[in-house]
Amino acid sequence: MVDEMLPCLVCDQPLPVDVTARCLTDCSHEFCLSCLCSCLAVNENQCPGCRVQVKRVTQLQDAAAPKAAFVRFRNAVYVLNVSIWTVDDPAKVLASLFSLKQARLIHRGKVLKKGDVWPGSVVQLFGTHKEVLQTTATDGYLAWLSREWLHKAKLVVCCPVSILFDFFKSLFGNVGEQRSERGYARVSTRDVASVSSFHEPGRVPSPGQTVSP
Repeated sequence: MVDEMLPCLVCDQPLPVDVTARCLTDCSHEFCLSCLCSCLAVNENQCPGCRVQVKRVTQLQDAAAPKAAFVRFRNAVYVLNVSIWTVDDPAKVLASLFSLKQARLIHRGKVLKKGDVWPGSVVQLFGTHKEVLQTTATDGYLAWLSREWLHKAKLVVCCPVSILFDFFKSLFGNVGEQRSERGYARVSTRDVASVSSFHEPGRVPSPGQTVSP
């Protein structure tokens, strides 16, 4: 019952009661077998628990388990129960276990089928991870966008457009301000009237004469 309380570090769920559904890494971390097999290929064989390079994964066995088979996949060895080879299509089973789009088993230069592998044999698994296909395509597109030559090409294409935009903006963008700068300053009419007002002088009498009332 203690094992049921231990969580898998990949799915954060309790480890399966069936010991054959668990696995142990060479760095002594225990996981769900299916979780770790599908995780290592994406994380470049880094252990989810300590981030070291995993070289060996061992499927746990019960007391009556037969001798295991060794499956090499992406620079790691998976010690799996040989009972997996009793199915009709072992490559299909491993493709599901490792989350592969397609899978092939090679042993001594031949593609393996049911009944071709004996306990204790070392076989090579080939396949492409489903999530790796999507991630690779996305990363490739982002890398293509971030290339230096593409950035320079954007500058070459956009620079003339920005120059034309600034040119037309200088012509028509600030028409009101340009008019105020080029026009004459208005003079207040009240000030002009007070300065240039003319008053007609009155009649002045000649000397020795008096003006009759």
